[in-house]
Amino acid sequence: MLRKLVQSVFNGFCGIFPGVAFRSVADIQEEVRNAGEKLKMEIVQINSAREKEAGSANEKWQKNLAELRYHIHIGDDPSKFISWPVIQRTMFCSSSVCELHELQKNQNWLNVYKHALSESPVGNPPHYPWYPWTSGNTVHHLYNLSQLLDRTDFNLARCNSIIEFGGGYGNTCRILYRMGYTNRYVLYDLPEFSALQGFYLGVNKLLKDNRIELVSSETELTSTAQKDLGLLIALWSLSEAPLEVRDTFMKVIGHPEYILVAYQEQFGGIKNREYFDEFKKKLGAYIWTEYPITHAKGQWYLVGKRLT
Repeated sequence: MLRKLVQSVFNGFCGIFPGVAFRSVADIQEEVRNAGEKLKMEIVQINSAREKEAGSANEKWQKNLAELRYHIHIGDDPSKFISWPVIQRTMFCSSSVCELHELQKNQNWLNVYKHALSESPVGNPPHYPWYPWTSGNTVHHLYNLSQLLDRTDFNLARCNSIIEFGGGYGNTCRILYRMGYTNRYVLYDLPEFSALQGFYLGVNKLLKDNRIELVSSETELTSTAQKDLGLLIALWSLSEAPLEVRDTFMKVIGHPEYILVAYQEQFGGIKNREYFDEFKKKLGAYIWTEYPITHAKGQWYLVGKRLT
């Protein structure tokens, strides 16, 4: 039943991941099936009435989580999860062509960005019409990361740890490892999305050596946090969380050396422009660059580097 999709996954893996070409279609079919069954079991075990702690969500996101659980419970094929309406609505971006053009004009295009744009077939993402061997989401995620590289002296090779608040289905994490990152990466998210990240990153062969940690509670976050965090990434995620969740998260992680945030001006009645003004004051000694996204009305980037 999955033969056509699995063949696509197989062909994509041969071009994207070293050492995979020798694997048979049957091997990959079994791996995708097993990963899908594991995802379903994890979702079944998640209690929809879980305790409202650091991993809790507001009413809008509770509805999104219920929709995600529904897709998996009724047996929708997780190999095509990117086509599910809840994913398309909440974490897939078609990307403005101007983002691709900016990447292509960038000094890092040939040695970093062009390679990083190669898409994974996992999830069956739609091809980007202006650059068909990637997706609009990967263009957009790489464009987000370019804001940090272009506006600070951030060096991926020297970064010891990254934490991402709200990691989507794991694509930004995948891109960073494709760009050459080799160290610890923590994804802090709601349990359902942590399970989805486990499926996506697992089939992409990124969970083999325990560098990536999937965390979905304040207790887990506290136990995995470290004093000298290299980079915080929060792309339209911290700005969508309840204020108490934001405050608890920031208290736990402390003062990352670098920060990359994207946010909308308002969400759920919260004025995020005012919130991030206070956010900067609380963190103290940083060099900040904050600016509107010219092709996305009401959306902002905030990039920071710690001074001490």
